[in-house]
Formats: sequence, structure tokens, C-alpha cells
Amino acid sequence: MSQALPSSPHSSPEAGDTETLREPVTERPYRKVSIDCPDGAKADAMDTLETDLPDAFPDAAVDTEYGIRLEFDDASWLLVRPSGTEPYIRLYAESESVDDLVADARSVTETAIEQNQ
Repeated sequence: MSQALPSSPHSSPEAGDTETLREPVTERPYRKVSIDCPDGAKADAMDTLETDLPDAFPDAAVDTEYGIRLEFDDASWLLVRPSGTEPYIRLYAESESVDDLVADARSVTETAIEQNQ
């Protein structure tokens, strides 16, 4: 008497077919920008940015564990953190409108650096 084999997840309708799996993955535009900031001004500038960035982007969720990370409803994000090895504050961003996001964040960041030099 033969037994039926358990169904494989690869053959279930929920898993999709191999053609679906082979479709290209679209990547969202990404930017990394370095903004000049003297080492002595980094801590104070980052303290200022902890308030100024959320104020500039009120719809974003904020996480300050590894810098200042803003996450938006459309899954776009921005991370602002000081470089540990160079005199920069770095902006990392991923968004369909990444250039606008970076331009706005750069303006807020440059103002915070100027205020704390």
C-alpha cells in the first residue's frame, strides 16, 4: 500500500511558480551623503538633530538607537549619524523621491552643524 507524500511548499499554490520567483526585484533609489562637520561639533549637532529632524518630518517614526532614523509610511527611510572615523555627519536614505528627501534632510543637518560650531 503506498502512502501519499506530504505536499512540498514548492508545489503549493501559495508559493507561486518559478517564473514568479525569477522576476526582477525592483530596488528603491538610495543615497549616501557626507556633510562636513568638525569632530568637536558632532555630538552637539546630533543632539540638535534629535529634535530638529522629527520636527522637519512630523509624519515619520523616529528611532535613535544607531543615529537618528526616520521611517515613513511608504517604507522610505532616512538615517543620520556621525562618522566614527572622519569629520562628517552622514545621511543614508532610501525613497522613491530620494533626492527631495536628502535635500530636505541636508538643509536641516547643515543648519544644526552651523548652530553648534
